[in-house]
Amino acid sequence: MQTLTLDFHRKSRNIPWSGLLVLALGLALVAGVGAAYLDNSERIALVEAKAKANDRASRRQQVVSRGSASDLQKVALEVKRANEVIGQLSLPWEELFKAVETSDRKQIALLSIEPDPQKRQVKVTAEARNLAAMLNYARSLERQQLLTDIFLQSHQVQQQDPEKPVRFVFTATWMITR
Repeated sequence: MQTLTLDFHRKSRNIPWSGLLVLALGLALVAGVGAAYLDNSERIALVEAKAKANDRASRRQQVVSRGSASDLQKVALEVKRANEVIGQLSLPWEELFKAVETSDRKQIALLSIEPDPQKRQVKVTAEARNLAAMLNYARSLERQQLLTDIFLQSHQVQQQDPEKPVRFVFTATWMITR
């Protein structure tokens, strides 16, 4: 077997200038290619963005130019419906519910409240323990400033119920203030 000798104090060799020159040229070439890549990728992104914008604009133009009378009627109907919804949302709903719910509720159980903003009317269905409680509720509704012209539409004693409550329906004019 041959012995292995290690020399840890070896003198450093001079690096050949030609190798350093090739290394420097290679690094410069890589830097140039990288800069060109970045520049080209920015240009491509800009051109793609412009193409998408032009495509969207041409599609909008096609939709507008191809829009038939029925399409315009549909859009007008949708706008009208949206305006109706906005109008209904702007109504004083909370005031109406407070007026109906806070009027003499000890003897009354509300079953439904059906407002009709176009007709400015409210239909209230409820049950009372007896006829006197029903009439007291009607009087308390009349004292509300939001409701006028309160009329008893119907009433019926619930014979099947052992307590025999009175189910009734009132209509009133809703004084809508916006």
